[in-house]
Amino acid sequence: MKKTLKEYAIIIAVWIAISGIALLGSGCHALSPTGVYKSDQVIYTVELMQPTAHEIIGTFLRWEMNNAPVLKRWPEIHKSAEKMRNNAAAWFQTVNNLHDAYKLDPSKENKDKLSQALAVIQAALLEANGYMIARAVQPKPL
Repeated sequence: MKKTLKEYAIIIAVWIAISGIALLGSGCHALSPTGVYKSDQVIYTVELMQPTAHEIIGTFLRWEMNNAPVLKRWPEIHKSAEKMRNNAAAWFQTVNNLHDAYKLDPSKENKDKLSQALAVIQAALLEANGYMIARAVQPKPL
């Protein structure tokens, strides 16, 4: 079943809320100290966020490509999509590398670096969401 733009907006909002809370150190629920995440909300959030973020960025890129003729009036959308096409893989690789570093050494410094890398992806998600919502609800020209 295909998701609607509204559903993706909700997914993004939930992801932003979860990642913001977890990276500040206060999660929605307590993780088991003996579980796979060993009570670490940061690791949990990163591993939860990545597939959703991949899906949303991929959806934005397909949407932009499939609607290119209509979206020509807004060149900033194409520019944003091209930036994501060219950089998203590196953004996710950086998050993966910093995730692994944080997992080995959960220091404040590693947490801050991971948080900064996640902020790049979060900004891309907000931008993609903003463009899709703005153009999906815009009335057709007469």
